[in-house]
Amino acid sequence: EPSSPNSSHNQAGRRWLSRVRSKSRARPPPTPPPELSYAEQMRIQALQEYQRRLAEPMVLNNEVLLSFASRMLVELTMRPYKTALTLHSKTFTADEFIEWCMRQPEVRDQCDALFLGNELLTRGIFLPVSYGTTDALFWTPTLKTGGATFRLVLKKKAQIVAAIWQTSDTSNG
Repeated sequence: EPSSPNSSHNQAGRRWLSRVRSKSRARPPPTPPPELSYAEQMRIQALQEYQRRLAEPMVLNNEVLLSFASRMLVELTMRPYKTALTLHSKTFTADEFIEWCMRQPEVRDQCDALFLGNELLTRGIFLPVSYGTTDALFWTPTLKTGGATFRLVLKKKAQIVAAIWQTSDTSNG
């Protein structure tokens, strides 16, 4: 065949195609995944369990809240706190509350601890030390991480039962 510009172009294309195909065939086989140590396997298993728990919705009804608040009265370490005008007999910090919550079976993570704490705060079981009657007109207290001090308002189980059930009864109608 006579040598034409098109035939040399075709030959160069064929050579390029054969080189590309030979490189793709010469790839080494994929390496098998590395063996995981026992500690890594346990970490993965714990992470999968944690993700499974987070996927389930948190159960929060009056019985759970009552059980939680009753245990809080007994188990949470509280101490006296003195302001310029008042001595509060049972106080705790937000961080102490969250740390205690994290050891409870109902609580999956810090978000759950904050949610439960704010629910108890809303129902008036505890309040910030600095929260007075005039403050109630201007702001709603919230539980956040940090060293904010809270005082236990309802110190008897009967008072807690009344606060939990009363709030749910008034919200239902």
